[in-house]
Amino acid sequence: MTLPSEFTFREPENLVRDLSEMYRILRESIEGYTEEFEGVIFGSSADGVGTYTSNDCYYVRRGVVVDLFCHMEWSAHTGTGDLRVKLPFFEKGFVSPTSVSAIRTYNLTWPAGSTHVILKGQPDQDYALIEGCRDAGTVQTVQMDGAAAISFHHRYIGQVEK
Repeated sequence: MTLPSEFTFREPENLVRDLSEMYRILRESIEGYTEEFEGVIFGSSADGVGTYTSNDCYYVRRGVVVDLFCHMEWSAHTGTGDLRVKLPFFEKGFVSPTSVSAIRTYNLTWPAGSTHVILKGQPDQDYALIEGCRDAGTVQTVQMDGAAAISFHHRYIGQVEK
């Protein structure tokens, strides 16, 4: 949230309304606000569609910091390619991804040799990837799965506008 560079009070009868709006903007910037978010997964080659049997996602935004809490279960998904998770705001455009989060998966096929998976935000994008990590430190992106579930908390720096 940003305040207008010039905040002009117009008529005296609108002073209370204008001050209330200014207070609301300042409060949200400092305290943050919580919103429900419709979680979506999609493929990199073809977005696809699926049936969500559970879609319980919320975000808290404090200034530019975004905390996304999400649990999604899907079936009959037609997406193909790398599995992507929609974010409520574009991620800040750092040179390399700085937001990596733990993720719990259910019935999701990991790349061969993976010991664990991570959720990794993408600079200047409004989605994150799920990657399988191997012992040697190499990673490989998880592919779309027709039916699975994921649970995660992802914290990242969101862009002010995009």
